[in-house]
Amino acid sequence: MWGDRGSWQYFDLTNQSTCHRLDPVLDPAVAAVLDSHARLASACGRPPGARAASSRTLTRRQAAILAHLDRGTALPIGDLARRLRVSAATASLAVDRLVRLRCVRRSRDASDRRRVLLKLTALGANLRAAFSDLDPARVRSLLDRIPPADRANTVSACQLLARVAATLVRSGSRGAEG
Repeated sequence: MWGDRGSWQYFDLTNQSTCHRLDPVLDPAVAAVLDSHARLASACGRPPGARAASSRTLTRRQAAILAHLDRGTALPIGDLARRLRVSAATASLAVDRLVRLRCVRRSRDASDRRRVLLKLTALGANLRAAFSDLDPARVRSLLDRIPPADRANTVSACQLLARVAATLVRSGSRGAEG
């Protein structure tokens, strides 16, 4: 069955799944990133239910907040609010429990005392890893298989993609669609 914009869809025998065709000409770089992501998720993904113990500690929303924070660079609470698409007051309330759990450290910006800065603590980083879709032990095994001369470049490339992704999140852009 043809849908809008030239894509097609079909339903499986139980009528529960829909498959969509991508545009026939996909930029090779985009195709390579999509393929790499799928292979990485397949090789390093956690088995179903592997995060069950950590789910008693944090809610999914709190885990999502931890995913936006960093141990090295402080994030203003207003930036977190924009990333989460909520008000600064709502973000502050959501962060309160994470501060009480010692997952997040809150401080004032020395250059502008009105700004509240957030940093991930060691405990917060461990909980963020526990909620990750990727298994840290499998990621370590994967990295160990990369020749040492290439390992630093591989990690740097991943960090570069993550930094650029953060700018998309900050700007509210969702790419060509957004």
